[in-house]
Amino acid sequence: MTVIPEPQVHGGLIARLPGEMEPLAPESVPLTGVRIDVQAQGVASAVTVTQRYVNLEKVPVEAVYSFPLEEQAAVYGFEVLVGEQRIIGEVMEKDKAFDEFDQAMAEGNGAYLLDQDRPNLFTASIGDLLPGQQAVVTVRYVARLERLGDQVRLKIPTTVAPRYIPEEQLRRMDPSEFDHLNPPTVPGGVPYGLALSVSFRGASAVTAVECPSHPVRVSTRDESATVELSGPDVQLDQDVVITFTMEDAGATALYAARDEAGDTVLMLDVLPPRDVRRSAIDVVFLIDRSGSMSGSSIEQARAALLLALSSLQAGDRFNVIGFGSSVDQLFASSVAYSDSTLAQARAAVQRWDADLGGTEIVTPLRQALQAPAGELPRRLLVLTDGEVSNEEACIELVGSQAGATVFTIGVGYGASDHLVRGLARAGRGAAEFVHPGERIEAALMRQMARLVAAGPLEPRIDWGGLEPDLVAPAQLPLMYPGTPLTVFARVPASACIPADAGERAAVGSSGSVEVSLTATGPDGDLRLAAAADLAAAAADDAVPRLFAREAIRDLEEGRADIGRRGSRQRDRREGRIKDAIVKLATRYTLMSSHTSFVAVERRDAGITADLPPAELRRIPVGLLRDWHGSAAGFALPAAGALGLTADTCFYVMDSVVEQSPPLVGRAMSVSGEGLDPSHREDEGRLCCTRDEDWSDGLRLVVFVSRQRADGSWPLDSAAFASLGVPEPRLTAVASALRAALAADDDMVATALAVYLLKRQFPSLEAQWRLAADKAEAWLAARGPAGGEDAVWSAVETAMDWWSPDASADDSIPV
Repeated sequence: MTVIPEPQVHGGLIARLPGEMEPLAPESVPLTGVRIDVQAQGVASAVTVTQRYVNLEKVPVEAVYSFPLEEQAAVYGFEVLVGEQRIIGEVMEKDKAFDEFDQAMAEGNGAYLLDQDRPNLFTASIGDLLPGQQAVVTVRYVARLERLGDQVRLKIPTTVAPRYIPEEQLRRMDPSEFDHLNPPTVPGGVPYGLALSVSFRGASAVTAVECPSHPVRVSTRDESATVELSGPDVQLDQDVVITFTMEDAGATALYAARDEAGDTVLMLDVLPPRDVRRSAIDVVFLIDRSGSMSGSSIEQARAALLLALSSLQAGDRFNVIGFGSSVDQLFASSVAYSDSTLAQARAAVQRWDADLGGTEIVTPLRQALQAPAGELPRRLLVLTDGEVSNEEACIELVGSQAGATVFTIGVGYGASDHLVRGLARAGRGAAEFVHPGERIEAALMRQMARLVAAGPLEPRIDWGGLEPDLVAPAQLPLMYPGTPLTVFARVPASACIPADAGERAAVGSSGSVEVSLTATGPDGDLRLAAAADLAAAAADDAVPRLFAREAIRDLEEGRADIGRRGSRQRDRREGRIKDAIVKLATRYTLMSSHTSFVAVERRDAGITADLPPAELRRIPVGLLRDWHGSAAGFALPAAGALGLTADTCFYVMDSVVEQSPPLVGRAMSVSGEGLDPSHREDEGRLCCTRDEDWSDGLRLVVFVSRQRADGSWPLDSAAFASLGVPEPRLTAVASALRAALAADDDMVATALAVYLLKRQFPSLEAQWRLAADKAEAWLAARGPAGGEDAVWSAVETAMDWWSPDASADDSIPV
């Protein structure tokens, strides 16, 4: 296998790029298959990952397999089945676990080790695996589900993408870390496959299930749904993404559970209202233009940025920075949002490609975070695939800068959720992910709503008189419209009766307690509360383990009090943090940066006496789909296709919207009972329906890109033709509205644009709401004759009256 530096990259390396490689002999890859089973309910999932290893060689082997898990995973179980013997792994400090593993191998015993290399990257070491021997390894974890309004999103990563290693980090990197971060890749596909099944139970009836990443078989009934990948031996070359839509995803809730020590762990899950009150902002768009973004990823980023630019308004300031091995900054510093600066930004973005080499993300992050601050609140929106090895340095940098809030969007078939979520956590923002089979506009506009929200709100929690000994996260996240917020607290058994229980009406005689979250915003105080009965709290490992994983993350990322206070002597401070992590991880049986699982299979000495030493076998992983643009992806046109001329707009509509159905048909969905039968296949069969909103989303991007910075639209026949208003109709309607409203062409066009957005894209309102608000504010400031009600009445009458048979001399009665 060839190991080469990334072409045209200076100062860094992407290890083990796919090169010429001899075909793999099946017996040289001991891993024969991977199965993932998910049990998801409400806001959490329990996941079992099963890996089957078989040694078909004539010598013992040590198999080493690096694989991804969800970044939020609390890994609590590791066991190995060898024949009829089940060996349960034990959590211990990392170096001690390796010593146990190494000694077991030296003594001829079977040894099994699970290490955490990153919060989303793990390595299983299987040795000695004797000739003809089979070992089935099981890894178990719990994780929170991602909530998006009335949807719950499940993302299961399946492969380790090649990642960029900065030169300085490469020089000091331990060889074993290097190997784990960059396992060998196989461009043509690995000889082992993936099977996956998901069982989901929601808070209300499941109305739709979508899988934009893979063909699936789906069955739904009331609040339940099951999903299975369709076809044998599915390749592990992209994330599995499944979205469940419910009638109602629930509201603020409080969960209580007891851990093994008898302490009570509370999980407060808050869902703030979705109302957005806008404020002026200074936003920097930071766009990854490294080589790994080639193909679908850069196309997604380009589409998102064009829509984001249209969503700003007068009074905002902005800048756009592209980064790779070098930095391409559009303006020397943030500039006022105007027609001139908007036009410059749109023209530049349409030319941008993934042509800046390696992912040197620290430099542009520092540049954006440390730029001179003005009077407006600073926001950063980072779009990246996150395929770097210096995540810790990036997260630490963002966490050290208090002057900006950071939002992220991870794009591509396998965006690094550790970097994408970690930057957002450190910057007190929010993270979103978009698979190439999904439209990016929805995620982008959710982020824009958070970016422009007045505030945001700083929450305070009243634990109802209880006295937690540990709260996680230690620094409460900021509150954003419609964005769930989850906080954990551990209450010692001795403190489960509120100190002032006799005086608090919130605490009932049965042991119930009300916990409330309060935040002060532009419109006064917001209070969200939920209650739970502590006396009825059951012994349940899931909530305590989620709590412990969150507390460990605080320690690992430097947000816990133990990491921020006390002596600043680095070695001693790091020692205290390590001790605290090991204490939490061993108490709750969890993987961490300082703990590993180890299991030992005791063997009779004679079994291995005549066998040679084990030979190392590094398990290859599948090359991430579309890496460096190796496959067709997102259906948005390439740079320049979203130009600002009328001719180009027609080109976009013809080439993308009309020809895109074969591409957009990759989105897999099935609707639940009671929906239109034309959108549903029989239960249990392969379900694949074309998502018509894809073409709507593209038409919307094109049309909104014609809006001016002040919120108005020009009376452009090509733009309105793209929404089905032919030139004769536009001419007749515009003439009538000019006369009826004493309006000029810009007022007519803007009123028509808002009307068409509401009429043609009701299901995509979240994506055009900011643009429509800006347009309506512009219209109101112009003082249309008869007021706003007269405008909408006249527009509706004019649009409904016109027909192709109307004479040019006919007047429209408005």
